[in-house]
Amino acid sequence: MKKQFQQISQRLIEPPILYVLPVLTFLFLGLLIWFLVPTPPKTIVITTGAENGLYYRFGEQLAKELAKEKITLEVLPSAGSLENI
Repeated sequence: MKKQFQQISQRLIEPPILYVLPVLTFLFLGLLIWFLVPTPPKTIVITTGAENGLYYRFGEQLAKELAKEKITLEVLPSAGSLENI
């Protein structure tokens, strides 16, 4: 009985490599992704229509909303669709 208890406790204390290896693999891959994937930019620049147009006002409103998330949006006016391309 005592020998069986020692065998069971031995298995619980020293987990097999088949259980530890996948956990370490996922941990390693998670850390690798964390350090290698770049973070999103904190500054974005867009062009809109003329300064008195609807799209420019929409861009300014969008800049205010993104500022709440600490993202800077620079809104630049343009001469229209062809210049925005």
